[in-house]
Amino acid sequence: DHALRILGEAEGDKNWPATIAAIREARGSVELLAKLAGQLADAPTVNIIMTPEWLAVQTGILAALKPYPDARLAVAASLETHHAPGHA
Repeated sequence: DHALRILGEAEGDKNWPATIAAIREARGSVELLAKLAGQLADAPTVNIIMTPEWLAVQTGILAALKPYPDARLAVAASLETHHAPGHA
């Protein structure tokens, strides 16, 4: 990679401002390659399970199912399963 070659030359010459600039360029190149390869997500990850809005919806669902204990237990079990770490 061109940026890495320039980094090596700048380090060899002990040209520290050029070395820092080359490091930035190399980092940018690696970041771009990772994004293109799908190894780096560009969008932030949002966990809705811990938001007050989701907790209110969950509470509302379970409250609405209170007259139906079997359904309430089934929904609660399903919600718990979907909260498990690593579950898609």
